Amino acid sequence: MWADTDASGRIYFAAIFRWVEAVETGLFRALGTDIFTTGQLPRVHVEADYRLPLRFDDQVELEMTVAKLGTSSLGFQWVGRRDDQVAFEGSHTIVFIGEDGVSAPIPSRERGLLDPAA
Repeated sequence: MWADTDASGRIYFAAIFRWVEAVETGLFRALGTDIFTTGQLPRVHVEADYRLPLRFDDQVELEMTVAKLGTSSLGFQWVGRRDDQVAFEGSHTIVFIGEDGVSAPIPSRERGLLDPAA
């Protein structure tokens, strides 16, 4: 999208975080859960490394994996590729927040969907 570019015509650095969030939301939907209505999930850590410049209309494949499943936190790792070359990679951590506004254990249903061994 043009809105994802900066004045140089390259993809603005923060645009990838919207892409990652869309993939994360798709993951929860694919698992058949609406975890977003059972609590809040603020991002408490985000990092990214940019390897290749991206421009408007570049086709990017974004792959995301669950890297860590804690008691109340969930860590993701992700990589974006253009033409099979790594364009960016990074990770983020979310924490499940209960109705009282403090961290709480990830609900057992969602935990079971994210970790079949749980």
